[in-house]
Formats: sequence, structure tokens, C-alpha cells
Amino acid sequence: MYPSTGSSLSLTGSFTPPFSVWNDIDYTTALPEEKYKWVEYMKYMFDVKHYVSLIGKLVLETSAHFGFMNTYSPGRVEVGPFERYQVGGDGLAGQNFILGTDIIGLRGYENLSIKPEEQFNPAYDGLNGGIIYSKYAMELRYPITTGQAATIYVFAFGEAGNNWGNYQSFNPFQVYKTAGFGARLFMPAFGLIGLNWGYGFDTLPGAFAPSGMQFHFTIGQQLR
Repeated sequence: MYPSTGSSLSLTGSFTPPFSVWNDIDYTTALPEEKYKWVEYMKYMFDVKHYVSLIGKLVLETSAHFGFMNTYSPGRVEVGPFERYQVGGDGLAGQNFILGTDIIGLRGYENLSIKPEEQFNPAYDGLNGGIIYSKYAMELRYPITTGQAATIYVFAFGEAGNNWGNYQSFNPFQVYKTAGFGARLFMPAFGLIGLNWGYGFDTLPGAFAPSGMQFHFTIGQQLR
């Protein structure tokens, strides 16, 4: 539970049959129950982590995470409400099993607060969540104890990420930034428990001030 060297790399993909290629539905006039009767998407997620031992027991973890999805007929068929990305907060939910939404944590901001820019408009009445996301993180860790009964370590972190609703607006460098500190405890009987204090440096659309200080409580190992 306290890696000090090495790397991990993960590339996952999930797909549905290309229903829009087979049917003759006019998606510009179809009702929602016709559009989304058959869920269609292709979805890719990429995660990379690297660990470096610095001085003594001090360890630096760097990571990058990306997610992309689309339909088989872009421009004709938009991605439906299922399997989209939600970004922000502790990421504790991990996934919304009703819609299959992947929930990506970004400490220093409220849960699910990082949305595609157009979804901050009060008049927006479209689908929630994005079809592209990126997240970058650095975490400097120092262990208090790594015994068999429990592993405890403290850390300082910096993160940045964003969520987009279309490929035209995607910019991997246009991200919301945050930094903070915290501690994690791992016990075989309870798993991994984390306490995080993060400060969001950026102001969300429609807000009047930066996100500021946020406290997050986490349970379990988080991939992203």
C-alpha cells in the first residue's frame, strides 16, 4: 500500500454495437426514447502512474489520466446520457451505476462541480456530464508507519483537470488547478481511509470567487 518505485500503465476500452449504422432513425427529429432505446458508444480510458524514491522514505507519485468517448456516427448521433464523465470532489462514488457515469475526483472542488462550460449556463437543458476529461496529479508522500497492522502516511499534492462536452472545445492544458495536503490510513480490516484538504485556485463559470478550501473524506483505493 506504499509503493516507492516503478510505474503502472492502463488502457481500457468498452464498446457497444454500432446501432446508428444499422438503423434509419432521423436523430434530428427523434424523441429521446427513440434516440436512446439502444445505448451506443465507444469509450477509451488511459491511466499512467510513476513512483520515484527521493530522499530517505520520501516518495513522489506523478500521474496522468484521460478519457474519451464518442458514437459511431459523430455529427449525426450525440453521445447519450450513459457512461459520461463527471469530475470534481472526492471521487468517492467512483461510478453511478444507474447511468454508468465515471466519477473522477479533483480535490479542492465540490463533488461533480467540474462540468463542460456550456453546462454552467442556467438555460442549458441538455445532457449532463462530459465525453472527454483529463487529469494530472503529483503527490509527495512520507510514511509514518508501514507495519503489517497498519500503514499510515502523510502527503502534499497538486492536481489539475477538466471536463469537456465536445471535441471542438477540448484543450488538455485548459484545466482547473488545486493543491493541498492530507493523510491516509490502511488497515486490513477497514481498507484505505483518506483525509484531504484541498484549495481550488480557479473560479468556476458563474461563481464569484475561487473554489477555495475543501475537505474530502475518501474510502478505498482510487485509480483516478
